[in-house]
Amino acid sequence: MEKSPQPPHPSSSPLKNDSPSRQLFSEAKRHAESQPAELDSPSRQLWREFSCMLIDGDRRFHDRLEQHEAAEREKYRLLLAEAAERHEEIRRSAERVAERVHLEEEQARKRREDEQKRELERMRQENARIEAEKRRRELDEVKRREEEQRRAAEHARQVQEAEERLRKQKAAEEAEAARRKAEKEQQERHEAAAKETAAREAAQAAAKAQAQAQANPAQPSALTQPPATNGIAANSSNARDAIHGEYLAIHQRLKKLRNDFKQLSAVHPTLKDNASRIRRSIRMKIGQITHQMKGNREKLREVRELLLEAQSIPSPTTDIKPYLASSTQARLPQGPFEISVLFLFELHHFCKSLFNQFISDAGINASHADSLGILGVSLLGNRDLCLMNQVPLSDILLAKFHHSCGVLFGIYGPENLQNGRKRLGWRCLHGDWETEQGHRERMTGIGGGWASLCLRKYKLSTALIPPFTPAQYWTSFARIVDTPAAEAQPTHFNVLRAMTDGEFAGKFIDAFGRAGWAALRKGLVDFPQGHDHVSAKALASHVEEMKKSHLIALR
Repeated sequence: MEKSPQPPHPSSSPLKNDSPSRQLFSEAKRHAESQPAELDSPSRQLWREFSCMLIDGDRRFHDRLEQHEAAEREKYRLLLAEAAERHEEIRRSAERVAERVHLEEEQARKRREDEQKRELERMRQENARIEAEKRRRELDEVKRREEEQRRAAEHARQVQEAEERLRKQKAAEEAEAARRKAEKEQQERHEAAAKETAAREAAQAAAKAQAQAQANPAQPSALTQPPATNGIAANSSNARDAIHGEYLAIHQRLKKLRNDFKQLSAVHPTLKDNASRIRRSIRMKIGQITHQMKGNREKLREVRELLLEAQSIPSPTTDIKPYLASSTQARLPQGPFEISVLFLFELHHFCKSLFNQFISDAGINASHADSLGILGVSLLGNRDLCLMNQVPLSDILLAKFHHSCGVLFGIYGPENLQNGRKRLGWRCLHGDWETEQGHRERMTGIGGGWASLCLRKYKLSTALIPPFTPAQYWTSFARIVDTPAAEAQPTHFNVLRAMTDGEFAGKFIDAFGRAGWAALRKGLVDFPQGHDHVSAKALASHVEEMKKSHLIALR
């Protein structure tokens, strides 16, 4: 039975770009369908059915192919859409980056403009400041010249007045000397007359006694008995050496105290921590002392609080008397006098740091020691830090002075000998003596420190107990000046200059008046004469500087 030809499937319609095989089968299908069915033979009909089957298979194949192509096209379309979306996102991101870069460039441009404006403003202000500074310097220069002229006139007036005072004083001294000479001559005449009268009376008494002796030969005469004599005082040089040796022994005991304290700290860790902390703080505060008294008051208060803290912290005790001179021990009760070993250790460290700071700050200019001297007397004279609130522990600092500068206490010796250098305070490190320059600077600092401690004025209302006094300065000055000429060494002249540097000479005169002026003349003018040391000759320029800067004329 013949099948009627089926209409072509819509999907089998020829496409624009069909393959050659598809075109061939399409052509065969059209040809088969165009032949009448009744004219077909069985073989043709079979061929037609076979052709239709092939055509249907081909159509199904191409349908599947088209579906696959459609799916691929959709896939590619989606990929393209996704790529387009990514490109769009990249474009938007690029636009954002471009906007950000543009904004940053704009901000950088504004910053550059602002910096340029600020720089121009700074340059304008700097130019204005330079101009103002220039005008100020010109005004200062004018004022300085005027001030120099005024000071020169004032200095000339003061020099003239001083010379006039000296002339009047010299005339008064000459008149006083003439009066004393007349009085002395008159006294000598009176004494001669008195001696003559006494001799006559003695002769008469002797004659009378002889007559009585002849009348009573068994009775002894009173004239034959020797007069009573007073005992001779100990040699002053030996006494000075004994006192000096006492302080050197104290210095050695203080050294041993440091070693003993280390062993004690090993047993008491808390004691070691407190001692280290307080010691570091004291050394730091002393190093911060300047010439500005306002700032120094705070440092003084802090050091005082540190010493009071060391006094209050519980610690083992020790007898203080081995660390004091015999004259100081006499002011304490009989028997041991126990104090905190931590307080003694810290006070010794304070004295050591203060002494070293004298050398460091005043080694070139001795007058720089004045602020440190105020610190020393304010703390050593504080009643809360004194024994029984009335005995200062200044012997600890005095031991440092005895050890390092014996000339202050009348100790001398030849500097060309080992023992002499040791007595004068030369420093020996690892078997080598310090240089002359180092020794001179050290003696300058020590001499200035001694003057700053001793030449202090104390108000009557002050609560301080003077640990050092002007009398000690006078004694040291006299001990140096009274050194035998053959024993005077450069160290004597270096220390003498340091003790009278800056304001110290004026303070000495303020303390002792005319006697102080005479002592300065003897020490700075008469004492160096006949010595060829450079330090001795340098005192001449020092005297001229005193006259120029402090109006103290000694010649």
